[in-house]
Amino acid sequence: MNGDEHIPDIDIDEDSEAKSSPIPVCAVEGQSLNGLGMMIQQYLEQNFAEFEHKVEAGRRIRGRVCVEVEKGIATTVSFQGEEVLIENGSGENLDLHLESSYLLLANILSGKANPFAEVIKRNIKLRAIPRKPFQSLKILSFLKIPPELLIEPVPSKTKAYLLYAAGSIVGLSGLSLLVYYLFQLFGGS
Repeated sequence: MNGDEHIPDIDIDEDSEAKSSPIPVCAVEGQSLNGLGMMIQQYLEQNFAEFEHKVEAGRRIRGRVCVEVEKGIATTVSFQGEEVLIENGSGENLDLHLESSYLLLANILSGKANPFAEVIKRNIKLRAIPRKPFQSLKILSFLKIPPELLIEPVPSKTKAYLLYAAGSIVGLSGLSLLVYYLFQLFGGS
């Protein structure tokens, strides 16, 4: 090939090389998912499609987790690295079994509740000691909604403390002025 020949341009989507393909989230063959399963499937598909760090985290998770809500409705999610399978009911050989209310699960998936905090508060119950504690922590961490999806940004603790302190100062100043005026009105010199 000499220097006079033109090499045709190849359209390469630079983002497609940087981004890995989303992990497929499927129902176990032959099953139609219950409402809980569909909600979890939609959440996982959305996270895998929109967030590269969720794809990477999902590929590192290996384990089976069962999520059970009221009235014994349960869904088992199997993280298999390159695929996530969802099935109705409580599967066998579980690494983690979580029990909570449907509303709490919806709050976790929408970012209104933190799964770690809810386990500590015992609002999410672990049916048994997790067989793979580190994988279980990865799963709970994975359930946390990315901050980019939160409708209302969560203030940092420092900012929250500053707002609390400023509100307290304003409130105490107002109370002090009220006491001063009352003292002047009813008996001050």
